[in-house]
Amino acid sequence: MEIRIEEIWFEKYRVITRLGHGGSADVFLTEHILLSAYRAIKRISKAERLHDFWLREARILKNLSHPSIPIIYDLEEDESYSYIIMEYLQGVSLKTYRIEHKITEQEIRQITIQICQILYYLHNLKPPLLYLDLKPENLMMCGTCVKLVDFGAVLPKKEWEGYKIAMGTRGYAAPELFQKGKIDERSDIYSFGMLLFFLFTGEAPKREKIKIKNIDCLKGISKEWKDIINHCLKYMPGMRFSSISALKERILMISGQTKTEKSCRIIRLAGLGHGTSYVCLMVAFSLAFSGKKVAYRELWEHGITESLLLLKGDKKGKYPSCKGIRLFRGEEEREIDEEFDIEIQDYGRIEEKAVEELLKMEHIALVVGGICWERKELDQILARFEKAPLLCINFISGREFLKLAKYYREYRCLQIPYQPELFKEPSGQEKHFAQQLWEEAGLSLERG
Repeated sequence: MEIRIEEIWFEKYRVITRLGHGGSADVFLTEHILLSAYRAIKRISKAERLHDFWLREARILKNLSHPSIPIIYDLEEDESYSYIIMEYLQGVSLKTYRIEHKITEQEIRQITIQICQILYYLHNLKPPLLYLDLKPENLMMCGTCVKLVDFGAVLPKKEWEGYKIAMGTRGYAAPELFQKGKIDERSDIYSFGMLLFFLFTGEAPKREKIKIKNIDCLKGISKEWKDIINHCLKYMPGMRFSSISALKERILMISGQTKTEKSCRIIRLAGLGHGTSYVCLMVAFSLAFSGKKVAYRELWEHGITESLLLLKGDKKGKYPSCKGIRLFRGEEEREIDEEFDIEIQDYGRIEEKAVEELLKMEHIALVVGGICWERKELDQILARFEKAPLLCINFISGREFLKLAKYYREYRCLQIPYQPELFKEPSGQEKHFAQQLWEEAGLSLERG
């Protein structure tokens, strides 16, 4: 259908120009005659096979309220088309901006933090929404502000399980979208990693060639940013950042903008008899050596933690000389003026009573082994958790860990490093493991 400039639609909107043309929709710049205000109108052909699917965008957007998401003003239709009248965003796509500008690392920080805030908003709606098509073309740079557009692939939580149509863009979309695997917030995190790769390199993944250059071999990118990109792009969802909050916190750490929080973070560890207390102590010492003040709370009856500490203590029964750790037994209260950065709660071997208690909580880590005949017990326990716990896998080789992580691909899995001697300077692997648990505990602090 030929469009004439100055044509009036619905006795309200004067057509100024065509802004874009796609396979199923056209976008026009119009002026609301009475208000003298610009509007963007997306016109969708009713003959388009996915007409009803794309019309979902309007229904989803009309219920959203975020400064980085365009406003839907109205919905019109005629015999041949449906029309979505929305806010006109004056700017350029992030793809065009990256191609035309020499982008700095500081700009990348500012852009990606804004994107984290948008995704945090979507992921924490009730019900949550997955965006599923994060790419430079779907982000607008309006001055220094980032706007997210094109919500045609957005999926409400109730539809995650029955997801059948892969709407994401190959190269940017997570592998599970094309393999009909379970999708969740971590699918958007994969796309975020590909977006970061594009911002740093200027290279977009090609549809016919999914493989990209090894980010570790590229120059001009700091190790911290490479680690973030690699963490986002893990093939198995369980090995990516567990949430946008955790991803945003890592970006803030690089930029030196991490907020000072008075609240104590909490991480709860329980296990199937695979050295839970030993792992708790390893984490506590690693965090203490890095300058964190740690409250260690032993919540099971055997007192193994205190015995281990006293074994390495002096003749007067004092604990080893490691500043920053304080041991608490059971529900023993902390002094009002005592401030800790993190409280590690050690539940020991998980028992029925503890399971019922843990099911009601968040930020749970289960210490498990890789023995095949224990999977049934673990599967039964995992099925009872509404919110997936973190799996910390002990006594296992790197190859076996990958196999087990693939089996539990829907869960975030960490390999516990081998540490035969607790009371010494922690290795890089131990520090990294403790840092990951620190970030997991940070999810209890709202950072949206």
